[in-house]
Amino acid sequence: MITVARSLGGEVLYEVLGHLDLGRDAASLYDSNRPVRPWTKDLLAAYLVAPGRLFIHALPLITADFPSMVEALRIGRFSALRDPASTSLAVRLAEVLAAEFPRVEARWTQDAVAARERAVELVAWFPSLVRIRAALWAETGATPPALEILDCDALRARNATRGRGCAAFGRRRVAVSLGAPMEQVVCQIVHEEMHPVTDRAVRAAFAGTSQDTRVGGAGFALHRELERAAVEAGDRIITLVAPELVPGYRRWLEQNWRA
Repeated sequence: MITVARSLGGEVLYEVLGHLDLGRDAASLYDSNRPVRPWTKDLLAAYLVAPGRLFIHALPLITADFPSMVEALRIGRFSALRDPASTSLAVRLAEVLAAEFPRVEARWTQDAVAARERAVELVAWFPSLVRIRAALWAETGATPPALEILDCDALRARNATRGRGCAAFGRRRVAVSLGAPMEQVVCQIVHEEMHPVTDRAVRAAFAGTSQDTRVGGAGFALHRELERAAVEAGDRIITLVAPELVPGYRRWLEQNWRA
């Protein structure tokens, strides 16, 4: 089963992270068109030194809503954020999220009608997504879990969308911006949905290595192999069961992947 929803928590978090210039970091959501905010410098400094910084990106996927996300940061709910530097990041981030919430919520509310139209457009691609996910999980001898797609427009990037995905609440949850060209949105969803299967072998081969999305970081080789495996699996499976998406996937590769 595939469903579509909007995530106000995701919208606020990814909007905030989009103000942070992380440099050569594959996890960066930075958009130079976003104005510098009073909190940008301090939050960036806290982010850069926190071992749990990548965990932050999953927060809208593993919490039920904006209030629970902020509360979890404030009370130190997650073990990945309990070292001193990550705790400092969590506390500071909770403050920034609360401060930015009214501004982002107003924009999010105004976008409600357009968001419904985007969701309808995505539904037309569900048959392709169903075939792709079924073929991938069949290789493991399992059926695919339910998928919830979260529309977070703050993830939009030029003519594409960034993506975030993980398992939570008994299903897969993937955050993307449905405001990007829909064919590219679908390709990003496919990519996020390759990871739960393709990551296993790669992580086993890199046992003991912590993933690092920063170019040149100690765990960047692991990150690159995780992405390469997902990209190649997506290419193979789309070619087999969803040829209608092949041209779009080629365009997605050109824009998003450099081997």
